Amino acid sequence: MLDSALALVKESGLAGLTIEGVAARAGVGKQTIYRWWPSKGAVAIDALLRAARPDITLVDSGDLQGDLSAVLDQVRLLLAEPELGPHFVACLVESQRDPALAQRFSDVVFGPVRKGYRQRLEQARHAGVLRSDVAVDDVLDMAFGALWLRAMTQPARLADLSGDRITQILLRGATVADVH
Repeated sequence: MLDSALALVKESGLAGLTIEGVAARAGVGKQTIYRWWPSKGAVAIDALLRAARPDITLVDSGDLQGDLSAVLDQVRLLLAEPELGPHFVACLVESQRDPALAQRFSDVVFGPVRKGYRQRLEQARHAGVLRSDVAVDDVLDMAFGALWLRAMTQPARLADLSGDRITQILLRGATVADVH
């Protein structure tokens, strides 16, 4: 079913994906698909993740800027991937209208990465590196938001926005002292 969904997304985009189309291509009934996924968007995001197999990990090397930069570059590379990146962006846009997709996106895309990123920033706060008056959620939104906005509005310029550039700008205002 996921192979069928992925093929249809690649052929017609998310807008052209239908549960009926996935069912027909996979040789199953619609009810089988609805048993596993509540919407076409939820099927699409699972199919895209299976194809991309992203390995977005956050390590703690002791260098806050380097660690965060590496995670942002991993996300940027996923979004810039020509065959899959635009479809991830389409899913994010569709998640504004599809609550099931929004939940799935949160559970399998944003949630895991955000959790690791949050832990690293909280560690930095406890170590006295991140200012106590800076909200971790704001840092997270600003960091990832820069990538997603660029992917949605200027995808051809996504490669120009490195994780290092984002973290340099962001951490300059959020840290106690220069972080390196």
